[in-house]
Amino acid sequence: MVLHDSPFSVNVVHENGSLLLALAGELDIATVPVLLEAVDELLRPHLQAVTLDLAALEFVDVTGLWSLVDVKEMVAGVQAEFRLRSPTDRTLRVIRMAGFVELKADVEATLISSEA
Repeated sequence: MVLHDSPFSVNVVHENGSLLLALAGELDIATVPVLLEAVDELLRPHLQAVTLDLAALEFVDVTGLWSLVDVKEMVAGVQAEFRLRSPTDRTLRVIRMAGFVELKADVEATLISSEA
């Protein structure tokens, strides 16, 4: 299933009790509602994990970063594991420059797993 609202899209894949949401385009104040609505509609108590794949995310602003924190909290609300996957160098730089300690462990976990 693909949820699309130019210039941002969310490609959703259901896998063995988990969700993979591949984000593409620009995650900013105009497109954050698309992400949050998709997550709200897809979250279920039986989910084991929700992974956000950031490989195709071309741009993210501070509002977009806060939405990732919001998604993390939503996922915790259904007691599923939250994961970030494949952040671009640009996305990592924005997370670090903005000082998003809320995402720091998730970013470090994805970097460690990609090095292994």
